Amino acid sequence: MRDPGLLVMVLATGAGLVLGPQRGKAAFAGASGAILAMLVPSVFAIAPSTGTVWSAAWVVVAAMALATWLPRPGVALPISLACSAGAVTGSLSATVPNLIAFVAILALAIVLTAVVARRGWALAPKVAAGWLLAIAALNATLAVLPVTPGYLPDHME
Repeated sequence: MRDPGLLVMVLATGAGLVLGPQRGKAAFAGASGAILAMLVPSVFAIAPSTGTVWSAAWVVVAAMALATWLPRPGVALPISLACSAGAVTGSLSATVPNLIAFVAILALAIVLTAVVARRGWALAPKVAAGWLLAIAALNATLAVLPVTPGYLPDHME
């Protein structure tokens, strides 16, 4: 999955899953911090290498997924993870044509996770977080595996 648009969606969904169960002010602070952190790399023209940004993005997605499984993560951990997701998204801004999708998906994920958490359905966000963790682990693993060209036999032949 080397599509930066999909990675931005996964980052926003993870941030929403982490911030959704928080109370109003904490969720708002986390969303605001994520949006501001998203703007920092584009304003100051910070351009880290693409491989570093992709690796950091998958680490942040995995950390957000794992934080969703914590019984009481507190307030500082979800806010810092959301800010990390925003910063990584901002670093991807050179390859992503429209960063408004991050803001929209973040808001939608926070609202949906908050509604689910208030109703007592705690399993649904954890299932979504497990899916995000599986996607992050798969992408991190595939990034370090050697690529076999199509004209050479691989381990299956």
